[in-house]
Amino acid sequence: MTIRLSPGQKMAYFFMRIFSLIPGCRFRSYRLYRLDRSCLIENMPASYTVCETDRETIRKLCEDSDWHINSDAIDWRLKEGATCLLARINGEAMGLVWIKNGHWREDEMPLDFHLPPEASWDMALYIPKKHRNSRAIQALIAQMAVWMDANNCTVSFSHILSYNLPSIALHNRLGARQVGLCLSLKISGMCLTMTHLCSSWPVFRFSSKRIAIDLYKRSG
Repeated sequence: MTIRLSPGQKMAYFFMRIFSLIPGCRFRSYRLYRLDRSCLIENMPASYTVCETDRETIRKLCEDSDWHINSDAIDWRLKEGATCLLARINGEAMGLVWIKNGHWREDEMPLDFHLPPEASWDMALYIPKKHRNSRAIQALIAQMAVWMDANNCTVSFSHILSYNLPSIALHNRLGARQVGLCLSLKISGMCLTMTHLCSSWPVFRFSSKRIAIDLYKRSG
């Protein structure tokens, strides 16, 4: 079955492309998701291993044409204290995901996501195209569950580009719930953001500083 973009998703994609052509401008439309730890199954596929990995290993993957990884994003995530979980089978890298406990400072836009004490932030789950039919996602999800238990996290939050249909479909299959929407437009040094969390009115903010988005109260 072919999954198509809704009119709203098409519009978000259109604005992202248009503003990317204007120097100093950037537009992002994020869906905000909450994934309870209880939704994750610790069922590591046979022959798979998933371990925390270091900067050099990730850098080597960047040099592989099959791995489309932004080196600037790697530096930012490591600087912010995120952990990279890398799945392997028989020594071959199959996919990765990033996860962090505590607040998350976004790199694409000047946004700070403030989380509850028991929450983690997961991002950038990536499987190279040649491994999309493998069980790498299952392995990464299983290790995420282990990581969350070790770090006393009972829930994980994330944002997904509104038009990223594969990632949205994966989160839906895992049982994640959409808890809000965030639209953000950066023009030179200023940022206009609209945040609409569940059971609340939309909030508009315009600032030259980083904008805090509080996921404490209205994410349940």
